[in-house]
Amino acid sequence: MKRIILLSVITAMMFCVACKKDGVYNPKKKISKITHTENLFSVEENWTWNKNLLTQIQTTYSPSGVSHSTKFSYNSKGRLTRVDSESFDGTYTLFEYDGAKLDKVLEYWNNKESYEYKLNYDGKKLHEIIVTEFPQDAAMAAMDRQSPLAYICSPDMARTIAENWDCMVNTQMQHKAAALFCTISFEWAGKNISKMTCDYPENGKFVYTYTYDDKINPFNGFLDLNLADAYQYDYIYKNKNNIKSMVEEGGKWFATYEYTYEDKWPVAYTKTTTNNNITTITSYKMEYKK
Repeated sequence: MKRIILLSVITAMMFCVACKKDGVYNPKKKISKITHTENLFSVEENWTWNKNLLTQIQTTYSPSGVSHSTKFSYNSKGRLTRVDSESFDGTYTLFEYDGAKLDKVLEYWNNKESYEYKLNYDGKKLHEIIVTEFPQDAAMAAMDRQSPLAYICSPDMARTIAENWDCMVNTQMQHKAAALFCTISFEWAGKNISKMTCDYPENGKFVYTYTYDDKINPFNGFLDLNLADAYQYDYIYKNKNNIKSMVEEGGKWFATYEYTYEDKWPVAYTKTTTNNNITTITSYKMEYKK
């Protein structure tokens, strides 16, 4: 089974408008464009803001020219409450809060609840996520394959977890289970996640460790919901700093990251991933609003 994971950037408090509440994303420097390049393929994301609120991300793929948008909705206090994808009718996600903390994420596919993500905390820090999937049918389950961490982590990590999840799904669907479960737990080193453990009841445990630099992460507080895309930008929104390495414990997968900064903000980076001695290099560039 492939091990493809990823993770990345965040914002130092002195350089970012501090977001004391989950669901509020208002960095000092706001991204306007992200470009991803790997071999002959590229993806361009254009971010649209209404003052301090991110309202839309328009994604275009080359050379196909295919394009789609993700739209963000907020309550009167500027907290994210809903994300809609124009790719499929009836595909949207709702966010529920308990005080200042994100409490639950509900994902809908074809206007039916597909996933529930229950977040638990140890004090102020995210401790675990209990994931429940409600399979709709075999065909839909095959399409609706997002990571249990789809709302706090990167696309590479999402794909890896999704593959592990698939193994459990295939087994449990044979048992005709009404719902599927897994637990994602976290350990912290200061303000960054140092270890993540994915516990799948019928597929074992997978453990990943991380290291970081000391620079600003412009995605701190960002909840992206479009992680089914293979080329979405990588991040974990709870972390303070930029990812430098990711390693699967006991496995043959690891990734390293090299950044270019301007005034402590990342403007480009290269990710080198090694999986069973096969190496892939992906380049990213970011632009910010003037």
